[in-house]
Amino acid sequence: MSSAGPRSAGRRSRPARCEGSFAVSAPATGILVHLLRRLPVAAPRTRSPSTVPSATGRLIDRVDSIPRSAGWARAVLLESLPLDESRRLEMEVSLAFGIAAMTDAALRDAHRAAHQAVRAICTEVADSASSATDTELEAERLHALMDGLALHLVLQEPGEDSAWAVRALDAHLNALL
Repeated sequence: MSSAGPRSAGRRSRPARCEGSFAVSAPATGILVHLLRRLPVAAPRTRSPSTVPSATGRLIDRVDSIPRSAGWARAVLLESLPLDESRRLEMEVSLAFGIAAMTDAALRDAHRAAHQAVRAICTEVADSASSATDTELEAERLHALMDGLALHLVLQEPGEDSAWAVRALDAHLNALL
């Protein structure tokens, strides 16, 4: 038996640490390419990381199309979560892209723009909240909640019940609004 112990059997090795950031392993790069190829776009089959900003653009377009009404904040935030196959795929790409951007400076600006777009949505919701006394702090909390919910939704099995995430978001919004 190796000194690594039984818990490490069958696990992928972690990327090597290099100068303050993680190196992207070949499997991580392959995952990014695989996910980008699955994105539904009208362009030719050659896809690149520049596809990710278009996924962010699709999110912004969907959010902008939601009419300002009593349920606007909830509708906007639900639109941001990977609750269906298309949004799940977008989130998988976003996560893979974010990992790749950790070590590829050419990807960082696009990743930062995508991150800031989600943050802007959270800020807009926090600004609309009647009970938020510190809207900047609430935007940070909401962004963290959305990121956590999205990550856990992507990590669960496709088709698994996602009602728990909607309930968690509703509980937070009920306390906020």
